[in-house]
Amino acid sequence: MSRRKGPRSDGPRARRSFTPGQKLELLSGYEQAVTVGEGGAFLRREGLYSSLMSEWRRARDAGLL
Repeated sequence: MSRRKGPRSDGPRARRSFTPGQKLELLSGYEQAVTVGEGGAFLRREGLYSSLMSEWRRARDAGLL
C-alpha cells in the first residue's frame, strides 16, 4: 500500500515577494478582470488575495509603487 503525500508534507513554502513592477502588472490584470466579472478567477489563478490588491492599489494611488 503506497502512502500519498499531502500538499504540505515537504514543509512550509517560502513566502513569495513581488517587485513594484510585478505588483503594478498584477494589479492591472486584476482590474481588467474585474471589469469583465472575472476578478475572483484571476485571484485564484494567480494565488493572490483581494486584500493584497487593495493594499497594492492604495500604495499605487499614494505614489509608492
